[in-house]
Amino acid sequence: MKTERNGGVPRALMFMGIATAFSFCVSSQVLAQNTTWKSVALIRDSKQTTEKWAWLNEELQERTDGALSLDLSTFAELGLTGTEFIRFMSTGLVDAGELITGYVSGEVPIIEGVQMMGVYDGLDEAEQAYDAWTEAVVAPNADRIGGTPVASFAFANMYLWSTFPMEDLGSLEGKKVRVFSTAQADYLTELGAEPVTIPLAEVPQALERGVVDAVITGPDVANRTQLYEVVDYVTDLMFGPGAGWVVVSDRAMSRLDENTRTELEGVWDELQTRGWELANEENQTNLDAVIEQGVEAKVPVPDEWKPRLQEIAKEVVLPAWVDRAGGDAAVTAFNDAIAPIVGVEAGE
Repeated sequence: MKTERNGGVPRALMFMGIATAFSFCVSSQVLAQNTTWKSVALIRDSKQTTEKWAWLNEELQERTDGALSLDLSTFAELGLTGTEFIRFMSTGLVDAGELITGYVSGEVPIIEGVQMMGVYDGLDEAEQAYDAWTEAVVAPNADRIGGTPVASFAFANMYLWSTFPMEDLGSLEGKKVRVFSTAQADYLTELGAEPVTIPLAEVPQALERGVVDAVITGPDVANRTQLYEVVDYVTDLMFGPGAGWVVVSDRAMSRLDENTRTELEGVWDELQTRGWELANEENQTNLDAVIEQGVEAKVPVPDEWKPRLQEIAKEVVLPAWVDRAGGDAAVTAFNDAIAPIVGVEAGE
């Protein structure tokens, strides 16, 4: 038995405990009475939770005359990090939740193609790419990710939050940087940094104790966790947004009758619109807030850095992802769905 540990508790036992807490019986007639979808989000105090998920809960109840509602937890509240999402959904313990692209890149590498470093010129391009990737790759791989992707969303643009100034790209040499995806690790390794993986909840303490010199995260997280107390600099290195999908399990979806599923299609469209609108709002509002606290910003990325970052993306990060994700099939998927949006092709 594996004994990966989380706070000293064997991972296998932790899942058994969660299974016990979440177990419940469902008959085929439950929706006719009422159904509660057990749901999981990444961050409790993010507007993706307080506004997006709250809106979804109200909308589901209204569209189904109160027959369908949500019971929402966060990964941290369940003693998880988010990387366990696919296993958690596949066991039937959760009906809906947030699949974070980078968090599942090790388990389903093809998904990560949309979270490519050095290619996006803002959130609008990223939204277009996520929309195209959903249809081309994510939906066809529903059985591998634990359910049906009903809406993409983003938290904010990802930046480098550091205790040291970024005078030039060489400033990363030898620095330990918290990452949350394989592509980020490849990108930073090429720039001379040492990638480190730690849970999001441990980021402030890791910076304060010198475990890492910098972290990749968004201004929403940086502001809410008061990273401005432990870092002095924020830099745009073209990481793109932290983003993902709201996924509904096949088990939960199959319990909806055809009329209900049709009714909810409009809900999913609106959910996606709201998710990306919140990303734009959260990005600028929180970036302004941390700058007001004295953090020195180099945002957007300096023009003179772009050629080198784009070169790394094209010659290092993309080829490494292609190797992980299936070779020619990955190249075709990226070039058909994302290349027309960002102007960068895989396999050139």
